[in-house]
Amino acid sequence: MANFRCERLFVMLEDPVPGLNHLKAVDPVEFAWLGSDDDAERLGLTPLGDFTFAPYERPKWQPAAKGLKTIRGLIDLYRGWLAQGSNPYGYTEEVLKKKLAVLSQVETVLDAADSRDRRFYLAAKDLS
Repeated sequence: MANFRCERLFVMLEDPVPGLNHLKAVDPVEFAWLGSDDDAERLGLTPLGDFTFAPYERPKWQPAAKGLKTIRGLIDLYRGWLAQGSNPYGYTEEVLKKKLAVLSQVETVLDAADSRDRRFYLAAKDLS
């Protein structure tokens, strides 16, 4: 995504899940500022950036289970850091709780999508 500033990030589903508004289920600003790609790579997981596409790019649909694996790995990592009371970045408890809150929102959407064999991608948006 060269020359593009991601300020909002949305979970896009190939087909909607009944009873779930996936566009409103996740805080797009907090999700955009999550900054977890290095952590995912360190865990051997697919970084969220690999699922993310700018408006001028052609998105590649992925199985929700693939994204869910990354999300759950990050949740486990950040919960562990909270329990330890320390982490390599010096994130405060408040920052880790924000990360966990947005990851839990994404987990809910991807879990619902996965249970119905839906595919997804992440749509990056700027403020324009």
